[in-house]
Amino acid sequence: MRIVAGAPSDEELAAVVAVLTTSLDVLAAENREQPDARPGAWRRSQRAPRRGVTIGAWRTFGR
Repeated sequence: MRIVAGAPSDEELAAVVAVLTTSLDVLAAENREQPDARPGAWRRSQRAPRRGVTIGAWRTFGR
C-alpha cells in the first residue's frame, strides 16, 4: 500500500489496514463457502456416454 497524499498518523494507517484486512478475509470466506452452481467443463466431460438407440425405440416417437 502506498500513501500518495496527506500525512496519516500511525494509528490512522493501522485502522485502514485493519479494515482492509477484515474486508478481504470476509470476501475470501464467502468465496470458499459458495459451491459451484454448475459443473465445469472437465466434470461435464466425465459423464457416462448415452445409451444407444434400441430396435423399435422410435415407434412411439411423436404419438
